[in-house]
Order: sequence, then structure tokens, then C-alpha cells
Amino acid sequence: MQISPAELPAGGESFHGTLSVDFQLVEAAGEVRAPCPVSYDVRVERTGNAVRVSGTLSAEIEVACVRCLTAYPQVVSRDFEVRYRRAEAGAGGDEAELDEMDLDLDYYGDEGIDLQQLIGEQILLSLPMKPLCQPECKGLCSQCGINLNDETCGCEPEVDPRLASLGTIRDQL
Repeated sequence: MQISPAELPAGGESFHGTLSVDFQLVEAAGEVRAPCPVSYDVRVERTGNAVRVSGTLSAEIEVACVRCLTAYPQVVSRDFEVRYRRAEAGAGGDEAELDEMDLDLDYYGDEGIDLQQLIGEQILLSLPMKPLCQPECKGLCSQCGINLNDETCGCEPEVDPRLASLGTIRDQL
């Protein structure tokens, strides 16, 4: 869904509903899927030469655990606010120092603001950096690859060859 800032009424406009998010549109999404539509409530207003987009979203998404690679559901609920400027306004090409206000600034082109892209980015920002299916997740065996949460393996722990001599000293004690 594209929002055209040029066509916004003077008092702004509200959008709400559900939409499907394709995380392939969002770079670096990794193993994230949204099997159910995402609910959103968004307000878009012009403020001077910028456009302010604020709102809330909620969804149940599936992410992959970083230890065992098992997909598990994660509930996401987030309030957000992003400011947009027309792409030409920030296309100086020179390096510039960002201040705190610039951290929530993005640029839009002739096609407008892509609401689906914005919501996908906000969902990714709300996820933990290292999602875990459970705090006690044991992960995968580094030798045979089985999920240690489901079964145990008979693999011997690998000994770092640099520390092998310490194992000899331990056995002598």
C-alpha cells in the first residue's frame, strides 16, 4: 500500500486494518515469517517539509531460534513514529553528522511511502537480536547436528588441541 504525501489532506489521514507482510522486501530479515496478517493503526500528517507517520502494530510472527533453528511463534506489539522527507532533500552526497532527531528519519521518492515496507521494518526492529525458543535452549550438537532439546547424542565433546595439555595435567591430579 502506497501513501502519497502530496495527496494528504491538511489535517492528515488515518489508516487501519490488516495486511500481509512479505519479509523478502525487507533486507536482512533472516528466518522471519508472518503467517497471519499484521494489524495496524497508522496516522500520517504533513509537518512542514516532512511527513510524520505514527501508529501501532500487532502481529504473531514466526522466527527461527538462533541455537536450535526451530521456528517458534513470537508476539509483536509496537508503537512507532517515523519522519519522512522527500528524497531530494537528503541527496546532498556530502557526509553529514546525524543528530538524535535524524535516527527516525527516512526518505521517500515519487512513488510515496510504502506502508507494507514500513510495517515490515518496524516488526524487525521489535524482535530480539538473538531470538531463543526458550531460555534454556540447548541448541544443536556441533558434531552430529541433532537438536539437543529433543534427544541426546553419544558424541564425545571436542577438545581444543591448544588446551589438550591442560587435560593431561588435570588427569594427573
